[in-house]
Amino acid sequence: MRLLGPERWWCLAGKEELWSYHGDVGDERSQGMRAGEYVVGDCLSGFGFKTDALLARRICLRAALFLIASILLLETTWLLLLFDSSDFSFMISAAIIAEQLRSCAKLEDLVRGKQIHSSIRQSYLRNDRFLANLLIDMYGKCGCLDSAVSVFQAISNPNVFSWNIIIAACSHNSNLELGTLYFMKMSQRDALSWTTLVSAYAHGGQLLLAQKIFSAMPMWDAVSWNSLMWGLGEDGQIEEAWKMIHAMPVPDLVSWTVIIQALADAGDVPRAREIFDAMIQRNGVTWQLLVSGYAQLGHTNDAKFLFGRMPQHSLVSWNSMLACYSQAGNLEESKKTFDGMRIKDVASWTSIMTAYARCGHLADAERIFTEMPKKDVVAWNALAVAYNDMEMFERCEECYKKMPHWNFVSLNGYLHMICIENAKQAKEFFDSMPRKNSISWNNILAASLRHHKLTDTKAVFDRSPKHTPVALSTMLQALVLEGDHSSFDQAELLYREIPNKEQDLFASSLMIAGYAQRGELDKSRRVFDSMEAWDFVSWTAIIQAHAHNAQIDPALELLRLMCLDGSSSPNEVTLLAILNGFAHCGLAEECCAFFLSIEPDFGIHPTLDHYCCVADLFGRARRLDEAEELVATMPFLPDAIAWATLLGACRIHGDAARGARIYGRVMDLDPTHAPSLLLASRIAADE
Repeated sequence: MRLLGPERWWCLAGKEELWSYHGDVGDERSQGMRAGEYVVGDCLSGFGFKTDALLARRICLRAALFLIASILLLETTWLLLLFDSSDFSFMISAAIIAEQLRSCAKLEDLVRGKQIHSSIRQSYLRNDRFLANLLIDMYGKCGCLDSAVSVFQAISNPNVFSWNIIIAACSHNSNLELGTLYFMKMSQRDALSWTTLVSAYAHGGQLLLAQKIFSAMPMWDAVSWNSLMWGLGEDGQIEEAWKMIHAMPVPDLVSWTVIIQALADAGDVPRAREIFDAMIQRNGVTWQLLVSGYAQLGHTNDAKFLFGRMPQHSLVSWNSMLACYSQAGNLEESKKTFDGMRIKDVASWTSIMTAYARCGHLADAERIFTEMPKKDVVAWNALAVAYNDMEMFERCEECYKKMPHWNFVSLNGYLHMICIENAKQAKEFFDSMPRKNSISWNNILAASLRHHKLTDTKAVFDRSPKHTPVALSTMLQALVLEGDHSSFDQAELLYREIPNKEQDLFASSLMIAGYAQRGELDKSRRVFDSMEAWDFVSWTAIIQAHAHNAQIDPALELLRLMCLDGSSSPNEVTLLAILNGFAHCGLAEECCAFFLSIEPDFGIHPTLDHYCCVADLFGRARRLDEAEELVATMPFLPDAIAWATLLGACRIHGDAARGARIYGRVMDLDPTHAPSLLLASRIAADE
């Protein structure tokens, strides 16, 4: 056995070093490769070497056979790192290690990545810069920035790709300060260095700084333009991204694809379709984005029509259409599409499993999961989400425990599950997460809100590195629900910070309700009128605002306008607000007439809350016989709360006998009902 001599170590540091990475790892071939001098074997997944053509063909053939053997031998061939008998086996072993590391980075398999790193440290490749760069990339994508920094610092002579990769790792882990520090330390920067930093700040939501760095670049290429444009689109700044594409010297296919993705993510699929139709050149990604955009809006017919027009149906496009039916809960079409696919991969199986789960067929979903030829982390996550959506938390937790390995989606999914169950445990898990994104912060923020802890909610909000629209709305909700003047004053200030608040239906609806609680109906109406569109929540909020303040005529007029608008229809909650409005005004006859019109006029069966509202109004109007008869004859089994509604009226009107009878009914249903116990004692004291 012998080692390669320094003159033959083509994949280590040297003047004629050759790199071939995929994704954001880097590509040095564009700078150092001369035509005919380097031959790169595709079978090595980008592992490069310098040789003559005859030897290249021989090595490529042997490499292909070697990789096939590695698959059959279940990842054992990389142990040849320790016992290499030729230059060739040494190079192939390094290539297999490289592919293993790329796989760990893609799957975010930190445990496996650490095992490989440990083996490298004990092998002849412990000083291999090629593998060191891949290790930095793997650790960065797995959320282990400290290990990435440790590997980088151990490189004796980092090249420009080493620097670029560590900057990308810092960006991936939301440590822009450290990434910027590394950028400033670079003795030589290329276009990728600048673009990596621009992308880091764009992904981190700091778009003003990203634009400043972009402006300071010595020269721009299509990648740098597209990176900043993607960041603007991701942040919802569609018009700014649109200006950029018109400022580009020559927008490429990626540029237009970025714009289509931004519009589709924002729900503006018609505009995305206009750009798509005007494009001279399209690729599979462009088609797929538009199909997915229609799918997200639930427009399955449009997605199906576009799918039928595609020049070629790849496995990815079939999976997109299958996912479209799955998201829409259309089980029949999902089954037809799945059965009609000649080739299926793990994504196909995951989509059909999700379709069954969303339609409530959990047993079938579990059966499909068991039958899957291959399961990846996405399939495991989908099954865990199905359990979580059905509030089967024990099975959900068991699913997470059985997962061979977790990725970032798994971490956020598990956090979401325990946020519902245990706020304290959720906080401990959140603090232990190796990295966090906006979904992680939004989950822990919602957990604090769910458990009515304003101070905790505010502390989490202040700590979060980026205030997304979801985070802003959650914090706004916490402040409005607190109900005191000081908290609402803070809510007003926060509402002003929300970008495009006229389009944020949820945040605007919260402010409508908040102003109504303070009796400031003019401000509620001002917010409502400023909204670009209205949904069920905003209509109901403004109707409740007027009804709560005993303005029943404006509330009825708004209900009429809601029906005419057609964007959303009133439901049980909206109609209950009207009934409460009549109750606040003491209009018993009008309330009764509206109650009787609910089913014929709106096609809605009155609920228990509707009956209780009318019964309460009859009681306060001294119509106790009618109130008691309504509760006793309604098409629901009256609960303790329904009977307790009348107990207060009995005390107000001094009907002790009726009060004693109703109190007996309450005790039969709930002997511990504290409000009824209090009212009964007061009725007895009044006698």
